[in-house]
Amino acid sequence: MSNPVAMSQPAAAEPEPAAPACRIMPPAHGLRGHAALPAAPEAACLAMALAALSAGRSTLSNLPDGPETQHLAAGLRALGAEVVSLAPGVWRIAGRGIGGLVEPAAVLRAGGSAMVAGLLGGLAAGHPVFAVLEALPGLCFETLAQSLSAVGARVAGRAGHRPPLAIQGAADPLPAEGPVSRDLAPPLLLAGLAARGHTHLRLPGPAPHPAEALLRCFGAVLDAGTVAAGRHLTLRGQPELHAVTHALPPDPLAAAAALLAASLVPGSELRAPGADPGLLAALRALGADIGDGTARHAPLRGAVLQAGALPEGALPLLATACAFARGPSRLCGAAADPAAAATLALLATQGATARQDGDDLILSGTAPPPGGGHTTLKEHGIMMSAWVIGLAAPGGAGIDGLLPPVLLGLGA
Repeated sequence: MSNPVAMSQPAAAEPEPAAPACRIMPPAHGLRGHAALPAAPEAACLAMALAALSAGRSTLSNLPDGPETQHLAAGLRALGAEVVSLAPGVWRIAGRGIGGLVEPAAVLRAGGSAMVAGLLGGLAAGHPVFAVLEALPGLCFETLAQSLSAVGARVAGRAGHRPPLAIQGAADPLPAEGPVSRDLAPPLLLAGLAARGHTHLRLPGPAPHPAEALLRCFGAVLDAGTVAAGRHLTLRGQPELHAVTHALPPDPLAAAAALLAASLVPGSELRAPGADPGLLAALRALGADIGDGTARHAPLRGAVLQAGALPEGALPLLATACAFARGPSRLCGAAADPAAAATLALLATQGATARQDGDDLILSGTAPPPGGGHTTLKEHGIMMSAWVIGLAAPGGAGIDGLLPPVLLGLGA
């Protein structure tokens, strides 16, 4: 970390309450009806951040009403944007334009979300403001701090880059360049909007990043393409972003989870539009009866599937489907997925037999997992998969975290 700043003691903040634990159990009847799902938290929060950098008033709808949205809204207000909740899932944000954010008078709180911390950090790093970023003590921001330092911000924190972080944003931020993880791309893109020149990022995996469509929606100039099994993004700095009225699409992972649950729970016929087509194709290869956003109960069978091109966060759901399939499954290339270790851990807690074999993951398919385990992992795809297991396994599943109320209502 270069040029650390002296960190003043932030105002004391009350500890963030832990997310309530809940137990998901198999329903007494099939899943039926239409699941109108909100947007993914990552997409919703990035859209709010971009609206704060735009000129004019934006209206965003179909946002999740979760803690990430609330924490980011409070942080954007502290940075000078006008943020108003008009109705459940509908927000109006009056942006200040790129370069127009103000120094916050209060600590920016991210709660337990590394994603919210990254977005607030990226916004502060691209503006000449001093900000203190607070989050739950279990989070580590070493990579985030190094990335923000690379664009010209000065960052200091406790030993091991534990929160709080003190960030002195750059008066003339530098464009980032090089390989980054997909979760670090949004903070660097936000900082890159305030930089002169072009930000060049190389992301793992060929799938488009959700930030691409949102940046273009607000008027950013972005070139994107697939190169060498990865994704290359080139963002032009200092555009004039314009306000939008935009309904965000449903969370593709939550939609896929709903369709997978309907495939596994007897008597189900459920409609949940918006799932990723590539993940749905993989589920169909296992025998799932899914078409046009609708799923019906059908027995699954094991298969050999290519997992290298799955969208971000989808591996846990596909592995969960394989765990309930009759016969062995091999997910080729899945071991390289960032969620591979967490996926194996989740399946182990729920009694499924799964292992890594070189570059692949193997699921035995000898018997459906009995369930009954409890997961404390907060990754979005892991929580969606734990919810599916809770509905389909005899022993249900415990989850520490918040799920969309629509999903919880399906299993009631």
